[in-house]
Amino acid sequence: MSRVDELERENAALRRELETLSVLRDRHAATEAELRAAEERFRTFFDNAPVGKCMTAPGGRLLRVNPAFCALLGRAAEVLERVDWAAITHPDDVAGSRECVRALLAGERDTWEMEKRYLRPDGSTVWTHVTTRLQRDREGRPLHFLTHVLDLSDRRRAEQALRESEERHRNLFENAQVAIFRSRLDGGELTAVNQRLAELFETTKQEIVGTPALSRWAEPAARERMLAALRERGELRDHELEIVTAKGNLRTVLASIKLYAEQGCLEGTAVDITERKRAEERVQRIQWMLAPQPPAGAGQEPTPTYGDLTRLNRDRRILDAVGPEALREIVGEFLDMLGTSSAVYERSGDYALGIFASGWCRFLDDASRRRCATSDDREALASGRWLCHESCWSECAKQAIERGAPVEIECNGGLWLYGAPIRAGSEIVGALNVGHGDPPREAAKLRELAERYGVALGELERHAAAYESRPAFLVELAKRRLHSAAKLIGETVERTRAEARLRERNEELARSTRELAIRNRIAEVFLTTTDDEVFSRVLEILLDVFASRFGVFGYLDDEGALVVPSMTRHVWSECQVPDKTFIFPRERWGESLWPTAIRRREILCSNVRSTLTPPGHLPIERNISAPIIHRGEVVGLFQVANKETPYDETDLALARTIADAIAPSLSARLGRERELG
Repeated sequence: MSRVDELERENAALRRELETLSVLRDRHAATEAELRAAEERFRTFFDNAPVGKCMTAPGGRLLRVNPAFCALLGRAAEVLERVDWAAITHPDDVAGSRECVRALLAGERDTWEMEKRYLRPDGSTVWTHVTTRLQRDREGRPLHFLTHVLDLSDRRRAEQALRESEERHRNLFENAQVAIFRSRLDGGELTAVNQRLAELFETTKQEIVGTPALSRWAEPAARERMLAALRERGELRDHELEIVTAKGNLRTVLASIKLYAEQGCLEGTAVDITERKRAEERVQRIQWMLAPQPPAGAGQEPTPTYGDLTRLNRDRRILDAVGPEALREIVGEFLDMLGTSSAVYERSGDYALGIFASGWCRFLDDASRRRCATSDDREALASGRWLCHESCWSECAKQAIERGAPVEIECNGGLWLYGAPIRAGSEIVGALNVGHGDPPREAAKLRELAERYGVALGELERHAAAYESRPAFLVELAKRRLHSAAKLIGETVERTRAEARLRERNEELARSTRELAIRNRIAEVFLTTTDDEVFSRVLEILLDVFASRFGVFGYLDDEGALVVPSMTRHVWSECQVPDKTFIFPRERWGESLWPTAIRRREILCSNVRSTLTPPGHLPIERNISAPIIHRGEVVGLFQVANKETPYDETDLALARTIADAIAPSLSARLGRERELG
C-alpha cells in the first residue's frame, strides 16, 4: 500500500471523528437548552405557586423560598434564606420535623406529610399542612428537600369556631332551667338528657340514659296515644302527662315535643307542674267545700257614681294575673257572709277590686267622694278627704303590706276593717280587706258621722237599720276565708309570673337554638366552599331565614367598591337597569339604604317602598341592609328585601347576629385572597 493510500485512510478516520464530535457538540448544546428550559419552568412554577414552597439543604438551611411562603411567614426571602428551618418552626413541632428529615434521608419514605406550626416575627403561629420530598442526584446522594406548605389558618379558625359553638350548645343544653330529652321511637330508649331531666326523675343522667322511656310513664298506653298525635301533627305543645320517678313518686309534667321521623327520634322539653296541679286541686276542694252564699260579690251591686276605680290601675300585677271576674268570685267567698265591703289592692295602692255590698258602705263612700271637691278620681284619692278610701287603704291595707301581718282597725264609717297582705312567693304584692260589725245605732255616734260626712241623719239611720247583724263565729270564719283568698290570689300571681318566666325562657331557648343553627349553616358554607359560590350559598340561607324574595351578599374590595357576586344568580336576570354591573364603585353609591348603612356602620331597615332605585331596578318594597364589620372595618354587606310582611325588631336582632357570625369568616377569606394575589 502506498503512502497516499495510508494518508487517505487517516483523513477518512479524522473526518469520521470530527463528525462524531460535531454530533456530540450539538447534542450537548440541545441538552443544555433543555436544562435551561426545564430550570426556567421549575423557577416559574416554584415562584408563582399559590401555596408556599421552599428548598432546604440536608443540613437544615433554607436554600430558596417562594413569595407565597414569605407571605405566609411574614418574612422577606433574603431573611428566610439565611436561617435554619428549626428557627422558624414552633418548638413543639421541631421533633416531628426532625423525624421527617431522618426518615427521608434514610430512604424509609419517599414523601412525608404532616401538620405543623411556623413562627412569625411577631410571635404568632400559623398552622400549615406540609408535604416534603428529598431530591437526590444520579448517584443517590441527597441534594435538597422540596417542601410544599398549605395555610390551614382558615380551617383551624373554622374548626375552633365550630368547637366553641358546640360547647355553647352543650352548656345551653346542660344548664337549661327546663328538662330536655331525646329518645328513640323504636322502644323509646332515652339517648340524651340534661341534668334538669335527671332531677325530675329523681335519678342521675348515667342511670337514665339508655333506659326505655316507656318504663317512666305512669300509663304506658298514654305514650302510644302521644306518638299517634305526634305522627299526625309533627309536634305537641304543652302536652300534659304523668311520669313515675326512680323513687316511685308520681309527677305531672307539661311537655313540648317534636317528632323527627327520618331520624327515628323525638326531642322535647318538660316542666314539672306537680305542685301547681296540687295547688289547683286544693283550690278546687276549697271552692267545693265553701259553697257560695247569696251572691253579695257577684257583680250585682250598683256601680259607684264615680265609676270603677280599677280603670286607674297602673300596677296590674294582681288584676291581670287573676282577672276581675275571678277576684269577684274569690272575694265573694267571705264577703257573702258579711255583706259589707271589700277591696283588693296592688302593692302600689291601685285598686284591683272594690265592692260595696251594703247600703251603709255605699252611702258613706259616695258621700266622702263628693267631699273631695274634684271630678278627677286620682286627685280625689290623693286628697286625704276621701274618708272611706283613707280607712280602707292608708289605715288598713297599706299597714298590712308594710307590717307583713294582718291589721284590724275601726274605720271612719263606724265599722271594723280586717286586712291581710297578699304574698306571691316571698314578695308581698298587695293586700285585701273586708268590713265587719254592725253600723252604729247610738244617736250621738250617728250625729257625729252625719256631720263628718255631710249627710242627713235620717239617711244614716235608715241604712243602719237595714243591715242584718252577723254572729261572731261567722265573722271569724270570714276572716279565715279572707286569708285563704289572700293565699289563693298570691299563688295565682306567682303561678302567672312563673308561667311568664317559663315562656320567656322557652322563647330564649328557641331563639338561641335557631341562631346557633343559622351560625352553623353559614360556618359550614365558609368551611366547605372555596370559590365565589360561597356568596350565593350564604345568600340562599339569608333569604330562607328572613323569608325574603330578593337579596345580595358581597364584599368591599381594596378600592372600597362593593362587589356582589351573589347578584348574578338571584337578581341579575330580573334587573332591567341599563349597563348593570355587580361592582359598585364608592363614588356611584348614592343615598339609598345600603350605602347609608355602610357609611353609618349600622344595620338599617325600611318598610317603605324605596324611591331611590334607578330606572329598571327591581322594586324594593321593604328591606334590611346590614354592613358586615370585622375589627372596626366594614368588609362586606348583605341586604334582604321584599318580605311579605314588614321587617321587625326580631329581624333586626337576627341580622346583627348573622352579620357578626359572617364577619370573621368573610374577613379571613378576603385576607387569604389578597395574600394569594
